[in-house]
This record gives sequence, structure tokens and C-alpha cells, in this order.
Amino acid sequence: MRTPLTTPRRRLHTRRPLRRGGSPGFTLVELLIAVAIVAILIAIVVSVGFGAVASNKERVTRDVIGILDNAVAEYIAIHGEPPPPTMNWPGRTGSPLRIVPVSDVIEMPSEVPIDSVALFLLQMRDQPKVRAVLEGIPPRFLRAGTAPPGLQLDDSLVLNTVVDGWGKPLRYVHPKLAGLVYGPNWSAPTSPTTGVPLSQVFGPAPSGAAYVPVEVRRNATDGDSGRAESARPFFYSAGGDANPASADDNIYTSRPTFVK
Repeated sequence: MRTPLTTPRRRLHTRRPLRRGGSPGFTLVELLIAVAIVAILIAIVVSVGFGAVASNKERVTRDVIGILDNAVAEYIAIHGEPPPPTMNWPGRTGSPLRIVPVSDVIEMPSEVPIDSVALFLLQMRDQPKVRAVLEGIPPRFLRAGTAPPGLQLDDSLVLNTVVDGWGKPLRYVHPKLAGLVYGPNWSAPTSPTTGVPLSQVFGPAPSGAAYVPVEVRRNATDGDSGRAESARPFFYSAGGDANPASADDNIYTSRPTFVK
């Protein structure tokens, strides 16, 4: 006879009933919950990833703009004043003298934007100390620049421009042309369908020379209409949307004030 001490213990747990088919598995509700959790986790990872990429692009853009700003500072330290707002176009030998504005403006009436950063780099070609600063720009941020419409560059020169973290050209604003806007806030009398004549801004062109373009404009809502502190030129990026009119995401090293 077995005593209570030798009687095997009965198992108290109960077997989980088998699902149809004879093996345990997930219910439809459990599968839907699992899919929803995975989708949420993927969305979080993607969102964090995009945020990190955007943040890195903004950081490298500020770094590149900082180098360009330092180049302007070096020029001012040497010459005691900002770089000129115009440059004599270094065209092919024998071509007539053309004077080009070194600033982000739009040529009228074609409405073609001027590649101002490319012109700034070209303007600094005879400034060794400034060029030394500009050599700090990583090669991946350099692209082939665009000459003003109708002008050709001497074959011995290279026209480069500088792009931001999104691969879009940076912009350069000179205080001499800042504030020239299209619309009701013209800084000088002119036709609302054309632009400000450069001769009205800089005076008549020297004998034997001509301004290219003849007229320019700038949108009042663009970041180009800003004025930097100390009336010095500044550079900026139009941000991830590449639209200078949406000024909230424009990137500056020092944010300018804008035309009202």
C-alpha cells in the first residue's frame, strides 16, 4: 500500500487546447497586432533615420558656408572693405569688356539666375590668401559653375561653384544689390515688368564697356533680399526644398534682416 509520501504528485496545470490542425499557432488578431507593432517600429526607425540625415546635411552646409564667410573676412582684413559688387568678365582675348554683378540676382527679361558663388570664386582668383581659405572646401561640394548668359570664359580658366548638403548651389548676396526687389518695394523707380537697370545702381559703364545683364531683379520673398549685419556680403543655402522663397529653412551662418 502506497503511503501519501510515496504517492506521485498530480500535475496541476492543464493542457492548452490544440488549434485546428492539431498544432499551436497565432490567431488572426495576434497576427494583426504583430504586424501593427512591426509597422510602428519601422516608421520610428525611418523617421529617426531621415532626421539624422537632414541634421547632417544642415551641419555640413553650415561648415561650407562658414569657409566662404571666412574667405570674405580674409578679403576684408587685407583690403579694408568688402569685395566689389561687380567684376570685369575674364572673357577670351579681344572680346569687349563686360561688367557682371557678383550677387544672386535674376537677369531680365530672360529670368535666368546669375550663378553668384561661381562668380565670387572667379573674382578671388587673384587673391592668394583668400584662395588659400577657399581651398578648405571639400571637393565633393564643388561643381561646374554656369557663366552668365551670352558670356564665354577664357579657356585657361575654370568656373566652379559650391553646393550645399543637398547638392544645390549656395547663394551669395552683396549689400550693394541687396534690397532690389520685384513688386511694390522697389528701391528705385522702374517698370514693374522688367528690372532695375545696373547703370542705375552702379552708374554708367566705362567707355567701351557694358553691363551684363542690363537689368536685374530680386524677389521680395527670397532670402536674397536680406541685408547682413555690418553691410558685408553673405552666403546661404535655400535648404532641403531648394526654394529661397521659403526662408524658414534657409541656412545662414548669420541670419540677415529682410526687406519688408
